[in-house]
Amino acid sequence: MLHRLIGKSCLVLRSERGINAGCLSLSLDWFTKLMIHGVDMNYYIKALRNFANFKGRSTRREYWIFVLFNIIVSIVIMIVAGVVGSVLGYGKTFSDMVNGIYSLGILVPGLAVGVRRLHDIGKSGWWIVVPFLNLIFFCFAGDPNENEYGLPSR
Repeated sequence: MLHRLIGKSCLVLRSERGINAGCLSLSLDWFTKLMIHGVDMNYYIKALRNFANFKGRSTRREYWIFVLFNIIVSIVIMIVAGVVGSVLGYGKTFSDMVNGIYSLGILVPGLAVGVRRLHDIGKSGWWIVVPFLNLIFFCFAGDPNENEYGLPSR
């Protein structure tokens, strides 16, 4: 396969016969401006920037928007990696590998935002290891007052 970069915005994939197999955009500017019913992805970016911060609090909205965008990103990666894997001849193996890398990369930010969410309702971050109970906790409204984990997040 011949790969070539055109400018900064497109990666053209060509087959061995010289036929264009597709164009994969490398520019993610549109992604940072994505809005879904007035919900921008700043919560997702904020969670990624605070990836190692297990102190403080995260609002219910911040946590669930992070989960929503994480699902969206996972689906997009799965589709793009599936197409690219098919074009390159690797099939599902390539898609599984890319999804695994993304999952490992998002593991610590996901744990961190989950722990901060538990702090918002006044629970210890160790509740994150109880798989189903913490999903119930994530639905509770946060403590509107200061608790042992700090001021409410805005």
